[in-house]
Amino acid sequence: MKISIVFATHNGSYTIDRILASYKSLVCPPNFSWEIIVVDNNSTDNTWEILESFKKELPIKLLKEPKAGKNSALNKALHEPLGDIIIFTDDDVLPHENWLVVYAKLFEEQPEFDLFGGRIIPYWEAAPPNGLLEAIPVHVAFALTSESEKTGPIKAGKIYGPNMAVRKKVFTQGLRFNEMIGPSGKNYIMGSETDFLQRAEQKGHKAYFSLSSTVQHIIRPWQYEKKWLQNRAFKFGRAIVHDQKRHKNLAEHALVFGYPRWGLSKLIQLYLQVCLACLRNDSFKKYQKNWQYNMNKGFLTEYKKMGNALEDE
Repeated sequence: MKISIVFATHNGSYTIDRILASYKSLVCPPNFSWEIIVVDNNSTDNTWEILESFKKELPIKLLKEPKAGKNSALNKALHEPLGDIIIFTDDDVLPHENWLVVYAKLFEEQPEFDLFGGRIIPYWEAAPPNGLLEAIPVHVAFALTSESEKTGPIKAGKIYGPNMAVRKKVFTQGLRFNEMIGPSGKNYIMGSETDFLQRAEQKGHKAYFSLSSTVQHIIRPWQYEKKWLQNRAFKFGRAIVHDQKRHKNLAEHALVFGYPRWGLSKLIQLYLQVCLACLRNDSFKKYQKNWQYNMNKGFLTEYKKMGNALEDE
C-alpha cells in the first residue's frame, strides 16, 4: 500500500523549508510506503531550490505546472501514478508526526467512506490582535477547524483543503479539481476543495472526519492586516454565489444596475456601521463590520457577474 502526499506551491519559500523539515519526523505506518509530490506553480523566488535541497532527505517528487492556479497544479499531480491514499495539504501546513498512521487506519477502518478530513489548528507566528478572533469567522479566514466538529461522518463541504485525503478510486472515476476557481493571483474565487468534495459527494462518495488527524496551519502576522482580511472576505463572498449556484439555490432578486436591491441597501448600512466603529475605536466592531461589508461586496459583485454570464448563455 502506498500513500501520496500532494500539494502545490507558488512562491512558498517563506514556509516551505519548515514544512518539508517537519515531514522528516513523519511515522510511516507498517506495510506502507509513502511519497511527497510537490507541484511548483510558477514560483519566481527560490522555492524550487529549496525543494530540490530535500531530495536526498525525503521521498519527494517535484513537478512544474506553468498554467497559473493551484487547481491546475493539483490536476498536474493527478497525472502521476499515485498511491491508494492521496493526502492533500498546503505549503504552509505542519503535520503531526502520526498524520500518515491516522489516515492509514481511517482508510482501513472506514471502507464505506472515500473522502476524509482532519483537524486544522493554528500556528500563530504572532498573537492575533484583540477582538479579531471573536469578530470574524476564523474557520473561513484562516482555514481552521470549527470547535464544534467531532469524529464521525460529515458533510463533504465541511472538510478543508489543508488536511484532506481521498481514495484513489475517486480520481480513477474521472473527478478533477475545477481550474476556474481556487488560488490564482490576487483576486480568485475561494472554495476549490469545497467544490471538488461536494461534486464527489454528489456522485455518491461519503465523507468522514477525524480529530486524530491533526495539522497546524501557519498564520502569518500580515494576515491580520486590514487589506488582507478585506480581500479574504471579498473572495469568500464571491464563493458563496458559486456555492449557491452549485446547490441550485441561487435566488433571483429585484435588481438595480444588475445588483440585488436588498444587497445594495445592506452594503450602505454596513458601511455606516464600519464608520461608526472607527469613530468609537471599537476593535471588535471594526473587524466584524469590515468583514461583513467586504463579504457582501464580494457577493454582490459575483452575483452581477454571474447574472451577466447567464444572460450571455
